[in-house]
Amino acid sequence: MLYPFSLFPLLSEAVSTLGRALGFSLLLLLLGVPVAWAGQTLEPQTATEGQPFRLSLSDTALAELPGPLTYEVSGLPPGLSLQKQTIIGQPQSSEGWSCLNRLNPIQQGSAGYYTVAIAARNPQAETARIQFPLKVLTAPFIVDIDTERHYSDKLGCRRSLPSGTYRLHVISRAEGGKFDAWSRKTLWEDRYYVRPGLGRVERVGRYPSIAEALKHRPEDAQLQLPIPADISFYLVDKVNVENNQGGVSVLVTQVQ
Repeated sequence: MLYPFSLFPLLSEAVSTLGRALGFSLLLLLLGVPVAWAGQTLEPQTATEGQPFRLSLSDTALAELPGPLTYEVSGLPPGLSLQKQTIIGQPQSSEGWSCLNRLNPIQQGSAGYYTVAIAARNPQAETARIQFPLKVLTAPFIVDIDTERHYSDKLGCRRSLPSGTYRLHVISRAEGGKFDAWSRKTLWEDRYYVRPGLGRVERVGRYPSIAEALKHRPEDAQLQLPIPADISFYLVDKVNVENNQGGVSVLVTQVQ
């Protein structure tokens, strides 16, 4: 329906007055004129691979559009889907990765950055759109650095990681790792290297027993990656490798 304001000065003035009071979008809805609601950006969201994620669209600006509504969504990571008016699921995590099978995991993870776009539509053909950035964090994983295999940068246990900040925590066999400590011959330690990004994670000495080495394990280290990178975790002992035994297990957790 068209309203030729120039032909009806009184109606024009009334519409203008109501428009200022109610807002022209609401006024047009009252007059039965279809409206395309302006797109809005939702605050950034964060999810973690393999962890439940839920976002109700009724809590967003889309709810301002008179219903009932149907939705369309694009840009979701693998593992998330739209069910009625809720984005729900668990972002796909890497499966089958290990230091020995780093190039051919059974399933690639979904960690990274996404731009999710959502459109809502009601029976009056009115539409509303929003979009938001979604960051999927890498699921925590364990790197078992074997001193008989990973004794240099080129021979390190490697994994490709998206940009972000990671916490590295040395763990024991009792905590889920494969190793407690490593030894060149007789003394034990938990020093290891990470490149690029950190270099050497300092040991706090060598000890006559594995228990003492664990007791003095390195403090947690923080790895910051401004861009995605292929990370090498390794030990250094290129001389008399045959004397090496054990290794270091590191729990890697992306924190942001």
